Amino acid sequence: QCRWSTAMKSLVFAALLAVPAAWGPSKFVPVDAIFVDSDGLPSSVSSLLESHVSIYNSRTGKGGMCTKSSMVGCSAGKATAKVSFEINNSAGKEGFELRSSELDHVVSAADASGAMQGFLAWVRQVRWSAKQTQVPTEWTASHTSDKELWGVRGHQYSSAPHAQMFRTVDEMKAYTLEQAAFGTNQIEMAHISSRSSSVDNLIQFSSVMKDTGMNASLWISGNTLASFDLDKLFKDMKQLDSIFMPGGDGGTLNITAAKNARKSCRKYHAGCTMWISLQELSADDMEKIIKDLGTSEWKDNVDGIVYGPHVRVPLTEFVQMIPEGFPIRQYPDICHIAGAQFALNFLSHVWAFTHQRQAVAPSPQFMDNIVRLRANGSTPTIGVGAYSEGVGDDWNKAVWSGVALQPYRTVKDIVADYARYYFGSDLEESAAGLIFGLEQNWIGDPASNSQINKTFALAQKLEKDGKDVLAKSWRLQALVKRAYNDVYQQRRYVCGLESVAGAMSVLRRTWSPDHRLDDAEASLERDCVDKTMSSYKSRVLQLASDINKTVGAEVLQTQDKMLNIQLIDESVTDVPFLLDQVKSIKKLKSNDDKEKAIAKLTGWTDPGKDGYYAALASVPQSPHLVLPVPLESDPARYINPSVSGDRYHSSHWISSQRSVFELYDSSVVVRFEGLKSSAQYKLRVGWAGGDGEVQLSANKHSILQKYTAATSSTKDYSVPQSETKGGSLELECQQKPGVGGSGRSCYISEMWLTVESDDVVIV
Repeated sequence: QCRWSTAMKSLVFAALLAVPAAWGPSKFVPVDAIFVDSDGLPSSVSSLLESHVSIYNSRTGKGGMCTKSSMVGCSAGKATAKVSFEINNSAGKEGFELRSSELDHVVSAADASGAMQGFLAWVRQVRWSAKQTQVPTEWTASHTSDKELWGVRGHQYSSAPHAQMFRTVDEMKAYTLEQAAFGTNQIEMAHISSRSSSVDNLIQFSSVMKDTGMNASLWISGNTLASFDLDKLFKDMKQLDSIFMPGGDGGTLNITAAKNARKSCRKYHAGCTMWISLQELSADDMEKIIKDLGTSEWKDNVDGIVYGPHVRVPLTEFVQMIPEGFPIRQYPDICHIAGAQFALNFLSHVWAFTHQRQAVAPSPQFMDNIVRLRANGSTPTIGVGAYSEGVGDDWNKAVWSGVALQPYRTVKDIVADYARYYFGSDLEESAAGLIFGLEQNWIGDPASNSQINKTFALAQKLEKDGKDVLAKSWRLQALVKRAYNDVYQQRRYVCGLESVAGAMSVLRRTWSPDHRLDDAEASLERDCVDKTMSSYKSRVLQLASDINKTVGAEVLQTQDKMLNIQLIDESVTDVPFLLDQVKSIKKLKSNDDKEKAIAKLTGWTDPGKDGYYAALASVPQSPHLVLPVPLESDPARYINPSVSGDRYHSSHWISSQRSVFELYDSSVVVRFEGLKSSAQYKLRVGWAGGDGEVQLSANKHSILQKYTAATSSTKDYSVPQSETKGGSLELECQQKPGVGGSGRSCYISEMWLTVESDDVVIV
């Protein structure tokens, strides 16, 4: 592992991006067919080209690309573009040069890997539609591997619920070829069980990887490794390039198991490497393992280190801790939207409650930012093997691989390639807009997000213009389904907010309690789903059914086989909670008791005169919650707090169900400004559970709570006047330093800072 100076890293990264942005073609010529001439290429490459040609014809439904072994669609007399290959330049591994002029197209490369990358780069630029096909002309372009952010661009397949993730092996092969089209060059089979059937499945997996030109890797725990006859397994596998044994988050470090597996693998696959991770380790345990890496036992049996979720330090710090000689591979979670390594920043409870952790959530700009942050020279790694659970993060896979392969192109270029490749040039602009629009839909407050209707309009346009593509493309079905669900949820949310506002308004009036309670109940029982919304919901359900037919619901989202439809009518406002409260209050016998109960209910967020209330996980963000650094610079939130809470409970206010938390040795900081210097303040904290012991301090001077086991409760604290007389108060929650596990603690939902007085009622 190289250790570069900061200046050198910056220069290298600047050089990577110092390539003209206008890499793609600007002129095109119509053709009737495309002939791919593989003369001069090794037979294995010719076979792989034929597989990609078959995928192209299947995807476009046109049958207009052919090879010598299959000339269907390339009959004499047609305007046929010819793609030929030269293996004679100095572009290096994966490097190529493209020359396109009218019907003649040449891919010049130094080796087979460059020939394949060049062909796939060319195919991504082909403009196909039901009416015609256009190919680039008057275009030259080049690529060399030194322009890539990293050489390993991998993703995972899950061995559940299907042993190969897909319903059939042919579907796995087709998807693998599609991943290759966007620069992916490694697939890792994960969550491997010790069932006897796994042996045959792993052998089959390795065969598909060999046939598709992919590196093959296995994510497998030490205990599972020990359950296999490794010599038999590895001997029968056609290809195996690496093994990743997780140390935490699904596995336990076992150097003996790693040693045996590596030795056995290398008997039959000479270049097989063993990788381990340092996940969920405490500071002491991590220090010990890093020290062990310096011993011959570990040096001789571990080839590289994986950096993944639940590592207690940021990647920039991690790479400096690992001894020289160990390359580092990233293991990012790109498939979860909440409670994860790269959870979406301050995701509204509306989306969290109706989707929980796994959803169709294209995040091109978010992911592009992460890729570039992790490759800016400060985090030198050999590449990525991204964590995944199904194909529902397909667009994120394309961004991670595509940007890493061609960082000199923008994410807009990559998404345009994606839309053109899968949906055709006629739908390219609308489909790319839909992908970016869906990302924007989930940023900020859903009630005021005007992007949701704009994105919905694009989805409806695609339904109209791309009817035939939509009928067979699970990718387009999934995107359109999200757009329908988003507008459905937004309208439910806005209606529910109006019902809550109406109920709270009448409850605060001075009428008789029974009259107010009756009117509040009527407001809360308002039906928010009209005929139009019912049609949106029906469309969501229909598209979910279509997805199940085209790829399989359990393949799209392996951890949510219902595709979130079981949550489609989950509550997203306080209507159920308030309705229960109103009905309970109505049962009280005396008006006095009713008035007290109403006051308590309506005064939940009222801190009294000169007081402050903060719902820390609110969207938009609470002005009292401190973000030490910009969100975009800390996507894994090792510095900024994260947001938790993706399940609705009608027994509490939503503000009590959502909380912020910190990771490892970070902290949650809340600041109140403009305090009265002469006042004596009381603090109430809504603790939201978690593990470990937490401490709460004021202005880094006064300890309001010594390290105490985390709990789900509301606690009161007296704040020393010496801490507030300056007009501000900074509260900081920390857990005991050095912990391992997930590292999450200091879960806090709400805070009330009130002036102590006999007249103040804190509810």
